[in-house]
Amino acid sequence: TDAARAPQLTALGACQQQQQQQSASGLSEAARRRAEQELGETPETRSAALSALRSAIQSDATMRCRTDDAFLLKFLRHRKFNVDGAHKRIRAYLRVRRKFPDVFDDYGPAGVRPVLEDGVLVVLPHRDGEGRRIVLYRLGLWDCAKYSSTELVRATCVVMEALLEEEDTQVCGVSVVLDMSGLALRHIRRLDLRYFRRYRAVVHKALPVRVCALNVVRGGRFFNTTCRVASALLPSKLADRVHNHGDDVAALHACVPAALLPPEPPFHGCLAVQLPLTPFYHQLMSGHWTEWFGQNSLQCINDDESGSGD
Repeated sequence: TDAARAPQLTALGACQQQQQQQSASGLSEAARRRAEQELGETPETRSAALSALRSAIQSDATMRCRTDDAFLLKFLRHRKFNVDGAHKRIRAYLRVRRKFPDVFDDYGPAGVRPVLEDGVLVVLPHRDGEGRRIVLYRLGLWDCAKYSSTELVRATCVVMEALLEEEDTQVCGVSVVLDMSGLALRHIRRLDLRYFRRYRAVVHKALPVRVCALNVVRGGRFFNTTCRVASALLPSKLADRVHNHGDDVAALHACVPAALLPPEPPFHGCLAVQLPLTPFYHQLMSGHWTEWFGQNSLQCINDDESGSGD
C-alpha cells in the first residue's frame, strides 16, 4: 500500500539528497582527463545525459529507483554516456536482487565481515599508475565451513559497490590480483557453474564496475583447465584482460608494481600494509556504510524478467 511504502520512499529520498551532496566532490584532474578522452564526458554531455536518464527512470513505472546525480553517473560512465544503455544497466542492477535473493540476503558490511576478516578479499590502499583500485582475491584462505561460494559473490558485490562510490574508480576501474596458492579440492568443488553464473550475472552484468585487469598468480593446472570454462561465462573483454603469471614474480610486478603490493608471498611487494585489515576495511565497517547499504536496498523493480534463482 501507499502508506506502507511511505517510510521507504522517505528514506530513499534522504539517501538521494545525501549522495547528491557527496557527488559535488568530482573527479581528480587525471580521472577528469581520462573521462573526457575515453568516455566522452564533458560538463555539457554529463548534464544532458543526467537529465535524459532521470526522465527515463521517472517514466519507468516498473522501477522504484534513485535519481540523484551520484547514482546515475555511475551507470552513465560505465556505458560511456549512452542513456539507453545506462537505463538497461540500472534495470539489470535492480533485477538481480530478485533473481538471486541468496546473494542479497544480509547485504552489507556485517554480512561479509567473515570473508574480509579472513583476508579472502582485500582492497589495497593505493591506486596504480592508471588510477585503478587494486583488489586482492586469495581463494586459498577461503574457509568453506564458515561461508559459501554465494557469500563470496556477496562480498565481492559489497566491496565493489563501496568502491564505486569513489568517482575516480567509476572512471578508472579496478585491477584484480587473484592469488590461487593454497587452493584445495574443497574449494574447487564449490567453484561450480552455479557460482560462476551468479558472479557473471551480478558482478559483470549488473554492477557498473570496470574490471580492467585480472592478474592470476600460482594458478597451476587448475586455473589452466577451468579458465576455459570460466572464460565462456565471462565477458570477452574481461577474458582478454586475464594475465596468468604462474610463479613468475617479475611478470606480476611488470603489471602491478611491487611498491603497491604487500610483502607476503606470492606478491613479494614492498608496501607497508597490514593485511587483511586495511584502511578500506575499517572504513567499510563504519556506521556510514551500514546505513548506505540499508537505504540503497530500498530500490526495486517489478517486472516478469527476473526468472528463477538458478
